Amino acid sequence: MATAAARPKPGRSAEEIAALMAAYEQSGLTRREYCQRQGLAFSTFDYYRYRWRRPKRKRPPLAPPKLVEVKIAPAPPADSGTAAPWSVLLRHERRIAVLPGFDAEELTRLIRAVERA
Repeated sequence: MATAAARPKPGRSAEEIAALMAAYEQSGLTRREYCQRQGLAFSTFDYYRYRWRRPKRKRPPLAPPKLVEVKIAPAPPADSGTAAPWSVLLRHERRIAVLPGFDAEELTRLIRAVERA
């Protein structure tokens, strides 16, 4: 059974990892030898080494939402005998419903605008 001092410390900070990596590089030991002397699991050491070497990336700021102008026509009276609307199901559970005879070019532009938003 390992003693508490020999167990690897979970959740090391970035500073602790940097200190471990600097000590390893100065030791001249192989990774396996260094891990054995430090009581550190080889896989944990490799994970720390990966985290320490990879460049810090900043996420780009989110772009402000794009608004699209939509013109709303009045609904036809319920008893006008118009056909049922066509429904187009888009990604992310978005749906556009238009009446038969709706301009195809307008529908295409509307779908493109909604898909980009």
